[in-house]
Amino acid sequence: KGRGTGEIVSVQPGPTGPVITAIASGNATHLGNYSRIEHISLAPDGSFTGDVTFTAANGDQLTANIQGAFTSPATASGTYSFTGGTGRFANATGTAYFSVALTDPVHFTVDFNGSINK
Repeated sequence: KGRGTGEIVSVQPGPTGPVITAIASGNATHLGNYSRIEHISLAPDGSFTGDVTFTAANGDQLTANIQGAFTSPATASGTYSFTGGTGRFANATGTAYFSVALTDPVHFTVDFNGSINK
């Protein structure tokens, strides 16, 4: 379970639509204070796929694939499918569900809840 705030730092053309890079920070169970970077490829229908890397305060990283869709022009939801990481997250699996709300064209909040299996 966690929450964070972030910003879009790059939008580049991609094969099916824009590719967005965003950074965020927040606090989550198992991670404590974290930072993260994500890369998302948007499709014309508003769906997206990508990846995210969470970095815990001690430097351990948790990686996940992202799949989701915009539910309105300023909100999106989807899933993180954990794929491992480093340190205590080396063999992590599991799923978390997330929701994102844009607070302006660049900044957002994110909430997520799920489970990590080690």
